[in-house]
Amino acid sequence: MAAPLVCPYRTMGFRVFRADVRGGGGGGEWADVEGLGDHAMFLGGNETAVVPAVDLMKKNAIYFTDDYWERIDEDYSYGGHDVGVFCMGDSRFEEVLDFEMDKINPPPFWITLPSTST
Repeated sequence: MAAPLVCPYRTMGFRVFRADVRGGGGGGEWADVEGLGDHAMFLGGNETAVVPAVDLMKKNAIYFTDDYWERIDEDYSYGGHDVGVFCMGDSRFEEVLDFEMDKINPPPFWITLPSTST
């Protein structure tokens, strides 16, 4: 029997910023991003990418995987992996996978292919 979850953490929201580095010189400001338009962001422990949303991808959404890898090998009480889609328009979360597992080994990650455009 598994121990009860000590901290079943879940992502509660996102704030997205972009670096405004106009003017050069290494300075710049952080500006809030209200939405991604026709794009989707993939965010995880190994990669972050913003891509045009195509086919079944949701526009204006953040697809995220757990990046709290430091606790993955401790035990099951940390709450499992946090994987989902955050819809920026209405701040709603959706599940990516429907499973009852607290732990996935190896941890989930995104794979992005290099752009073929020139």
